[in-house]
Amino acid sequence: MNNNVFENLLIADFYIRYQEKKNRFQTSQLDKFFYKIKKEVCMLEGALLVDDKDRKAEAVKEKIASSFATDSKMSDSEFYALLYDDADWEQVIKLLAQIIKRDGIISSKEKEVILKLSQRYNIDIVQTKRLLKNKYTKKQKISIWGASVIALLIVVFGIGAWMVNQIEKKKMEAFNIGEYVKQNPKLVFKTIQFSKLVIHGKPDGTNEHLDKLNILHLKGEADLYIDLSYLSVDTVNTDYTRKSLFLVYNSPTRIPVSVDVDIPSGNYTLVEEIEPTPITEKDAKAIAKPIGFIAGGIGAYIGGDFGSKLGGVFGKVAKIIGGAAGSISGAAVAGRGAYLYTKNFLMDLNLTNNKMEDKENIIHASKGLIALEIMGGNLLSEPDYDSKLQKYYEAECERQLIEIMKTFGWQNVDVKFNCKQ
Repeated sequence: MNNNVFENLLIADFYIRYQEKKNRFQTSQLDKFFYKIKKEVCMLEGALLVDDKDRKAEAVKEKIASSFATDSKMSDSEFYALLYDDADWEQVIKLLAQIIKRDGIISSKEKEVILKLSQRYNIDIVQTKRLLKNKYTKKQKISIWGASVIALLIVVFGIGAWMVNQIEKKKMEAFNIGEYVKQNPKLVFKTIQFSKLVIHGKPDGTNEHLDKLNILHLKGEADLYIDLSYLSVDTVNTDYTRKSLFLVYNSPTRIPVSVDVDIPSGNYTLVEEIEPTPITEKDAKAIAKPIGFIAGGIGAYIGGDFGSKLGGVFGKVAKIIGGAAGSISGAAVAGRGAYLYTKNFLMDLNLTNNKMEDKENIIHASKGLIALEIMGGNLLSEPDYDSKLQKYYEAECERQLIEIMKTFGWQNVDVKFNCKQ
């Protein structure tokens, strides 16, 4: 499935569902509404072959949102304007048919939108109508109706409830969380555009308290996501009849949320170079007081695999727990080598003296500090920010997982967190 097909499927499926709920649709619910659309499209096998589908889906959502900026309704012409004309429309029509036939019944709105698309892009109408045949024949529908009547009569005699429970139980037992995780390994719940200043310090070699500072401006994008590979079902406590699901999240880090930070190479700017200014040993010790090293290193807080990827590029990571970031001296803190810091965090670096390689190492190391800043938000000013962050992101992770699982029919969802301390 190429990109244009994937994006057209998102737009067309959105418009079909929008048409079905047009009178009740509210733009304030767009994010939640679009999430269900994305889930429908990503269940297609071909969606697994789409690169960066989360980012592409986010871009499509923004395009759709812009159509509602001035009006709470969307017309056919506005819908067509969102589509990518340069796409394999025969494939788009076939995949749309797959999506809408999952429930076995094709609504008039579903059929209307797809037939209009087929006509607009010169796809054989007769062939499209064949694709849109209902899963159940008229005879089968009568049989289903008859079975429903019989089931209703059985309920009168007290057996129907048991039968319904057994059917529902089998339906819930068929839920395969492993398959869902395979198709959706990362649940991105927030994307942030950032513009940050990072300061790189380096002793000049003649005095351990004589540092040169480089002020760097970095721009990029950060995705906050839940790594679903750590999720499993507690089969002992899960009650399939009552639709009560118990999940276990075995996080390898204290915070069950990870951050992907992307800084394109062109978004790195050296703003200013500040020549070395000497300080005394007494001043250095005074500056070092508002620094507290984070136990376990950066990987224990931002999740994911930042720590393992950075390897020997950085040493300890510290939280600036008092004083102004601008007064920090890496030499005073680490007593050696280069260092890097943002408003709230500092790390010491092990560089190679190769300009090209060191630039990449500084950008890569900056991602870790920027991730910490983004995750921390306003809580970084709190004295017990780390425990508050853990509780905040556990609650957010639980909320996101409950919302997803309820779309599969689970009525009660509990999540237990086993986080590495």
